[in-house]
Amino acid sequence: MKRLFRRDVPAGTAITVAALVLVASVVTGREEGRAPDAVVEAAVVQRAVTREDLDLERLKRPKRDGEIQDLFANRSWNPPPVRVAAAPAVVEKPAPSAPPLPFKYLGRMADDDSQVVFLEKNQATLSAAAGDRLENDYQVESIADSAVHFIYLPLGTKQILNIPAQY
Repeated sequence: MKRLFRRDVPAGTAITVAALVLVASVVTGREEGRAPDAVVEAAVVQRAVTREDLDLERLKRPKRDGEIQDLFANRSWNPPPVRVAAAPAVVEKPAPSAPPLPFKYLGRMADDDSQVVFLEKNQATLSAAAGDRLENDYQVESIADSAVHFIYLPLGTKQILNIPAQY
């Protein structure tokens, strides 16, 4: 029959192991005699303590002031993000205003007591005197040497169309 494993144990190692086993058996044999006495003494001590002997206030957990720290929260070296409370969205409508004047000055004709201006809007030529309405939205308030004054009728807003100096 063949040997499956070949084991060569040095003699010094075998003697050391045997000595350790002998010491361990002696130590464990001595402790077995004391174990029953310790159990009996613990049982006697438990019966001797009464409820009056205990300070139950020491068993209560003291209340903490402030927040309890979360032990499992994510930690980061970055500063915490700043939270800005969102203000309620109040959208104020801008005050209505008149659109820009759609007219372009072409020229004027002056009589003894009245003046007529010629205006262009979308490639159409219009003539107007003071007090005339143009397209139900504008009224010519007055005509001066340097400007034509209009009133935007839906809002009552006054607008001015400047007359160039070369005319």
